[in-house]
Amino acid sequence: GRTGSHLMVHGACSSAGCYSMTDESAGEIFALARDAFKGGQRSFQIQAFPFRMTPQNMAKHQGDANMAFWENLKLGSDHFEVTHIPPKVDVCDKRYVFDANAGNARFNPTGACPRYKVPGDIATPVAAKQAADDAAIAAAVTKAETRAVEAAAEKQQLADEEAAAVAKK
Repeated sequence: GRTGSHLMVHGACSSAGCYSMTDESAGEIFALARDAFKGGQRSFQIQAFPFRMTPQNMAKHQGDANMAFWENLKLGSDHFEVTHIPPKVDVCDKRYVFDANAGNARFNPTGACPRYKVPGDIATPVAAKQAADDAAIAAAVTKAETRAVEAAAEKQQLADEEAAAVAKK
């Protein structure tokens, strides 16, 4: 039932509910915070992803149990890639929604999503990017599967040749 909007960030790579990382990575975030606050900002936004959300990386991790969640994160990444502006993030139905306008309705992290609309100048290019990425992901998965089948066939052929050589002796 939480949104993740008030996570603590620290180094030391250990955590009990915070967002932990290496001391060096935490230092980068602290430097961003320092500069934002010095510049008069009262808050700042950071997006954290398990990896760059490229079609190649999505294909590489296709069988991972976290893929549905990562596809949801990729949608936010795609919003940024298309607009070059950090997306407005809301949570409903236990998933993120990006740049959603629900009028006066409220988003509830565990409740059903209210009716919302993503502006066309964002939704249209994001949909086009996703379609292109989906095709690239499918091609990368097919290529990886083909390589795996060829490698297995090669391995089997070597094993058969070795067995035939042993049988001749």
